Amino acid sequence: MTKQYNPSDALDQQANDFKIENVSHSSACTEPANDNATPEEIKCSHGDKTAGIFNLCCKRILDSIIEINFLDYLEKHIGCKDPSKYVTKGLQKIPRDIIAVIVADYVVKTIEQQGYKIAKYIDASGEDINEVYFYNGKYWQYVGSYPVIALLRDALEKMGYDPEIIRTAKISKLLFDTFMVNIADKPNPIAKTAINLRNGTLEIIGAKPILRPHSANDFFLYCLDYDYDINATAPLFQSYLNQVLPDGESRQLLQEICGNVFNKTQVIAGMGVLSGTGHNGKGVFMALLNRIFGTENCGNYSLDNICQASKDGDAKRAALHGKLLNNCGETKISKSTDAQMLKTVTSGNDPIPARQYYGKPMIIPAVEFPKLIFAANSMLEAIEDSTGFYRRFKFVDFNVKIDPNKADPLLETKLTPELSGILNWVIAGLFRLLANGTFSECKRSTALLEQFKTDSNPLALFLQETGCNPSETAKQLFNQFYDRYRSFCHYYKFSPMYPTKLSPKIKEEGYKVEKATGNAAYIHCSFDHDIDITRGF
Repeated sequence: MTKQYNPSDALDQQANDFKIENVSHSSACTEPANDNATPEEIKCSHGDKTAGIFNLCCKRILDSIIEINFLDYLEKHIGCKDPSKYVTKGLQKIPRDIIAVIVADYVVKTIEQQGYKIAKYIDASGEDINEVYFYNGKYWQYVGSYPVIALLRDALEKMGYDPEIIRTAKISKLLFDTFMVNIADKPNPIAKTAINLRNGTLEIIGAKPILRPHSANDFFLYCLDYDYDINATAPLFQSYLNQVLPDGESRQLLQEICGNVFNKTQVIAGMGVLSGTGHNGKGVFMALLNRIFGTENCGNYSLDNICQASKDGDAKRAALHGKLLNNCGETKISKSTDAQMLKTVTSGNDPIPARQYYGKPMIIPAVEFPKLIFAANSMLEAIEDSTGFYRRFKFVDFNVKIDPNKADPLLETKLTPELSGILNWVIAGLFRLLANGTFSECKRSTALLEQFKTDSNPLALFLQETGCNPSETAKQLFNQFYDRYRSFCHYYKFSPMYPTKLSPKIKEEGYKVEKATGNAAYIHCSFDHDIDITRGF
């Protein structure tokens, strides 16, 4: 039994540290489904999707399968009323499709007897996309079709069927297709905020964190490969964080961005963007995210890859199904980035369209799609000028330059033993985020967001460079204003807005637009600078 970290005095300490009241606890189940398994055999990360835990479980399943009389099994377990119809001249002549039904029934029952579960995935639209998930006692593991076929063929051979026939392509396809018909649909994940760890599941119920046994009904697709330790601290991590992020508000925002990875109950839109030039510590933090949330539970696609409205974009989103986090060390936004898709994948609520290469289209519910954290050495480019677009970006300003000669190249490795303590830091951010229902205010983040808006908005840049300000008394004909704005855009190679779009945009900037006689209009504004004849604005 793995050591448990939930004594009452430790819970009381956590309540004090995180300022939480009414913390409760229960004993955590840390045993694998089979009591003979050892900690060395059972790991809590995905590993190879067709190996590892599933192979170990298959060995146990096959060890328990014995040779059977197919006709007797058909009568006693399948419910065949007249099995004699499959006997010819004293010999069993059971059709292969009926043999496949027997194998499916036997294997499913054996899996359940061993304490495991198996199910097929039905997406949010009700579509069966031919994916198999196996519950290994801690989490539901994705299993490809080939390992399942291998299990069915090996089981059929142990049941006493002709091994030569078993290895044919036709019987393999028949076994798999029949098996898929006979297994249950996966349980729909319940929207709950919880963290699945090696020594149990930490469920957040209001302000009551409860460490309880693993359960197949949670439908977790991951298990962090370390324990929840309520007493754990992370002094080295805190020292590193204070050095690279001396601003308290920035550290608080980063903490909540990480905590949001586990948030499955509140709709909080947004993604983290760690901003700053090189040698500022954000690379260490991005690498550390893989260790906190598990390498196998993280995707590493750029924002541009995820948000393409194309087959490649569909495939990238399908590959992220079931991941906790997508973190990318350098990201970009390009013309191929679809603004609507960006808002969808960062909404925290909207179902996400996806499709594997050569697979069926699927709809991924938001609770099964990862949160997004990116790093950017330079300011991103906006592809849409709207409040809904800009509010998705939660910038964290890494602006402290670290002397390369003083940087510790082994820091990430040295931080690994503090993972349980770092998780407690993440959980504290999660509690605060859930209590407030939104990310905390951060002046540096707001300043970067305003810079993002200005750098991506030619109109804002024009107003800034020409010293244009709203005015109650001064005004200029709209056509003259537009000509000056268009010259500015041409000079800096921006694409100017059409006059019909400029009018509402200038109003959003706080300027009054007054209609005059005919088609004329005035903008109430004044310029600090005269027109530069050489540039035209």
